[in-house]
Parts: sequence; structure tokens; C-alpha cells
Amino acid sequence: MKKALAYFLFLFSFAAFCQNNNLENLNSELKIAKADTVKIKILITQALKISKTDPDKGLVLYREALEIAKSIKDEKRIERINYNIAANYNRKAFNSIDLGKNYEALKWHNEALKVAKTLKKTTMLSMCLCNLSSVYNTLGDFTKALDYALQALKIDEKTGNNKNIAADHCTIGVTQMSLKSFSPALQNFTKALEMFKVLNDSVSMIVIYENISEAYFSLDDVDNQLRNCFLALDVREKLHDTVGKGFSYNNIASAYSFKKKYSLAVKYYFKAIEIHEKIQNKYSLADDYLGIAVTYIDSNNYTKAMDALNKGFLFAKETEATELVLFGYGLYSIIHEKNGDFKKALEFHKLKTTLNDSLFTLNKNKQLTEMQTKYETEKKEKEIDKLTQRSQLLTQQNKIQQLEISRNWYLIFGLASFVLLILIAAFLLAQQNKLKAVQTKMEVEQKLFRSQMNPHFIFNSLIAIQNYVYKHEPAEVAKYISSFAKLMRMILENSRNEYVSVEKELDTLKYYLELQQLRFHEKFDFSIEVDPNIDVESVSIPPMLSQPFIENAIEHGIMNKQDGKGNIVLKFIQKDKMIEMIVEDNGIGIENAAKLKAQHGKKHTSLATTITEERLMILNKKSKQKFLLKIADLKNEKGLSRGTQVCITMPEA
Repeated sequence: MKKALAYFLFLFSFAAFCQNNNLENLNSELKIAKADTVKIKILITQALKISKTDPDKGLVLYREALEIAKSIKDEKRIERINYNIAANYNRKAFNSIDLGKNYEALKWHNEALKVAKTLKKTTMLSMCLCNLSSVYNTLGDFTKALDYALQALKIDEKTGNNKNIAADHCTIGVTQMSLKSFSPALQNFTKALEMFKVLNDSVSMIVIYENISEAYFSLDDVDNQLRNCFLALDVREKLHDTVGKGFSYNNIASAYSFKKKYSLAVKYYFKAIEIHEKIQNKYSLADDYLGIAVTYIDSNNYTKAMDALNKGFLFAKETEATELVLFGYGLYSIIHEKNGDFKKALEFHKLKTTLNDSLFTLNKNKQLTEMQTKYETEKKEKEIDKLTQRSQLLTQQNKIQQLEISRNWYLIFGLASFVLLILIAAFLLAQQNKLKAVQTKMEVEQKLFRSQMNPHFIFNSLIAIQNYVYKHEPAEVAKYISSFAKLMRMILENSRNEYVSVEKELDTLKYYLELQQLRFHEKFDFSIEVDPNIDVESVSIPPMLSQPFIENAIEHGIMNKQDGKGNIVLKFIQKDKMIEMIVEDNGIGIENAAKLKAQHGKKHTSLATTITEERLMILNKKSKQKFLLKIADLKNEKGLSRGTQVCITMPEA
């Protein structure tokens, strides 16, 4: 959705000066042209044609034209050329997005923004701001995304550019969706839709209908979700958009599956498959068949589910669609478990975990490799300097030995002993430096993991405050900010230390849970139980180990709970010289949460467990007694899930 919206904005900005003059032999004309205005015209025309396939060469021609326009002080042509230069930077940005290089896209959009700020007209400026908003949204910086989108809207409302105003509302809505502010997002989507209807912009209407459908899905309003899916399909049929119809059929099928209308779901999945087979879109075929597999699993038809899963998984492997392969492993595990083949279920669960961990490790190793390379380079340079110094020292000593050898053999023996002592000392010093280097590396990695936890911890609270601002509830905002200020102070103090006292950790978690209670309108209670044998002031533990699991308990366990009020119990228990930290909730449980994700077609997996395991692995390298992590699905007497328990065992410090 976001990428389609950004591309629409780009076409809209670039099309303003794209004229096809059908000129031939442009280079020849440029050589014989005498008037500067004619040269500018030739350069612009050639740049427009080249830029479609090679934006860099187009920029060279635009800059040449710009220099000529400046030399004759032609303000109108200067403005026109700058407009096209900004559009060309946008084109480079979208080429980068297609390659998955979002930070590179950010660079080119910012270059476009710099040029746009020099223009007298504000149309390009607002579009650059809107494009930047889309990229920041993709990168997860929702504060900047919203800020840029609001700046664009302010400009477009002043100029009365309705098409851009509609696009701005859509961009704002997409960012609000990312912030889980679904009702405000719907308001912005609705405004955009009404304006696009007046403008008779069918393509943009499809984008809006699908965004609205996604918003209703997030609000569990499946009827309105389905209605907007069909509205998008109607527009696609009028436009004879065959490829798009396949996408709409898949969305409709997913909605019917969620409504437990399984026969209708399968019907629309096969409609999508029919289209995707014609156009040979294997990725979409994988998604369609996996959707059918989920539908059959929900309707307890595991034979047909396995048949659909085999087909979908084959397409996923062929297209190297990692997220679909992960999803497929999860479905295989569920089907085998339902059929009583727990060995196979466990095998596929392990395959899924291994693949997911390898993806996370790949990204993590990339960052660590960059740090390690820098560290190793500096280390080698220092070693070379040491070797040079040592070599010089040995040379001097040899000269002394040669001068003294004829005088006194006892002196020679003394000098040899002295050299040996120096070498031993140098060796011990090198070993000590090596151990320090390993220790430093471990501390760097530890800080890296803590830096991943703390911003995530802070960002959730900021989102909650922002939600109250959107809802215009000043009293709640004031209350929230007061609690958040206390929490921030504790986080800033704790983040400086590798270990904090149990007392400080309890205070931090208490404020965090109170903030979450405010955010979710008291949907859950919590209690904290501390073993009286623990001296909370003197015993220390690593900070924030339990926070990711408390967050998971709230987001995935309690928020999906349909009956009764949620409850979270945090326990600190002393066993011998170890501390057990237990997080227990009465949510829907791990297994049910996984099923719910599968029903919704969500393939994203939380990284809280992986991050914490890696953090514990580093802590274990520095501790004689081991840190342990156990996660269990709690069952009642009937074997039904009654919540989740996470237990972290750690040595006292």
C-alpha cells in the first residue's frame, strides 16, 4: 500500500513537464544550435527521454541546461529545470525503494526536497514532503513520517490542490495505521476517498478502499472490511485490471475465512489462483494456496489443508519468499500436531525457528561484522606498531651484544637474560591486551542488545501518549506524561549500568505496567510478588530482561482475550543463590496466538525471545552460573490454554 501510494505521487510530480516532442538527432542539433534558449530546449528534451531509464545521465543534462539558463538569467527556465531535477531525484529514490534500499531512497528524496525549496511554486515541495513521509513510515520512524505528511497537507491546503490534499490524507492515514490509531486513520482515508471520487481518480480510489479495508480488519469489523474489498474489486473490474482483481480476490477470501464462511473463502481463493496462474505470478500463487490451507485447517479438513499447503509451499520455495516459507513451516507444524504426529510437528517447528533465527542473525551479524572489522583493523595497526618497536629494540640490543661480547662473557649472559625477560613481559602484555579486547567486544555486544531493548520500551509509551493526544483527552495526557517522566528517569539511570538492584527494576516495571494499563483502558490488572528472602536493595540483576515478555503478554495474550479481564503476575523467587523471575498471564496462550496470526494472514514473528536469548548468551559468557529461559503454555484441567508463563533463572549479583 505504502509503496503504491508513493509511486502515484511520483508520477504525479514528474508528469508535469514530460512532453514527447519526437525530436531526432538531438546531439547534432545541440552542436549546431546557436541560441542559448534552443540549447536549453534540446538538453531538457533529451534529459526527459534519458531519465526514464538512466536518471543519473538525465541529471547531467539538466545541470548543463541549468548553467546556461543561469548565464542568461532566464528565471522561468531555471524554475522549470529545477522542477525536473527534483523529479529526477525522486525517480532515483523510487529505483532505490524497488531494490529495498530505503536509506538510499531517503537520501535522494532529501536531495529533491533541497531543490524543491528553491522553487517559487509549492507543488513539488509538498510532494517531496509526502514522499519523505512514506519512506520514514517504512523505516518505522512514525513521528517524522507524520510530521512530513502534515507539512505537506498544510502547503496543499493553502494552494487548494485537491489531488495532493487527498494524497496527503491517505499518507497520514497510513502512518496512523502504523501507530495503531485506526479510527483517526479511517477518518483520513474517508476524506481522501471523497476527494478522489470528485476527481474521478479510479486508481487512487482502489488504494483508499484497500487501506480502509485494512483499517476495519485491524478493528475486527469484518463486515466493513469485506464491503470495502468488494468496492475495490468493482473499480478494478471497470478498469479491466486483471492483475489487481487477483489481489482483491485474495483479500475477499481472507475476510470470508475470518468470518468462518469457508466455502466462500475457498471459492475466492481459487478465483485468485485462476488469475495468478495465467500471469505466472508464483509468489501470489504461494500466498493463495497457503490461504486455502489456513481455511481448511480452521474447518478441520486437514487432508485438503495438506494438499493446498504442499502446492503453496512449493511456489514459496521456488520464489525464495522467506516470509511465506516461514509461514508454511508453521502450518505444517499445526497440521501434523492436529493429526497426532507430534514428532513431525516438532520437526517443522524447529525448521521454522531455525530459519527465523538465521534471518535475525544475518541482520545482526551484518552490524556486528562492521563493528568487528573496524575493531580488527585498529587492532592490527596497533600490533604492527608494537612489532616495529620491538624489532627496533632487538636490533639495538644485538648491537650492544656485539660490542660487549669480546669484553665479558658474563655481561653477554646478563644481556641475553634481560632480552628474554623483555620477550616474556611482551608476551604477557599481548595476552593481557587480547583478553581486554575480548572483554571489550563482549561489553559492546551487551550494550548493543540493551540499545535494542530500551528504545523499543520508550517508543511504545510515546505511541500511547500520542494516541491520547489524537483523542483530545488532556487529563489522560497529563497523567500519562507524569508517569512517563518518572519512567524515563529510571530508564536513563538504569541504562548506564549492566546490573541494577531488584528494587530499581521493580519500580521501573511498576511504572511500565501502570502506563500500559492507562494505554489499554484498564483492560488488565497486575501484581508483583517478591520473595521476602530477597534483599531488594543489595541484590542486582540485568535490567529489563522481563519487559519484552510483559509486552508480549499484553499485546498478544490479553488484548486478544475475549472473556473476562486480563491479569499479569510478576514474581521474584530466591532458590539457593539463584533468582527466578516469572512473568505469568491469563491470556489466550502461545498456541492460540499463533493460530490467530495464521487466521489473519499475519506472518510477522516477535523477536523478543530471540533478542533475550542472545542477550542471555552474552551474559553467560561472563558468569560462572548460567542464565536460563523457559517459556510454557499453561493448561487447565481440560487441556485448554489458560495463559503463558515465562521463567528466567539468573545468578545473584
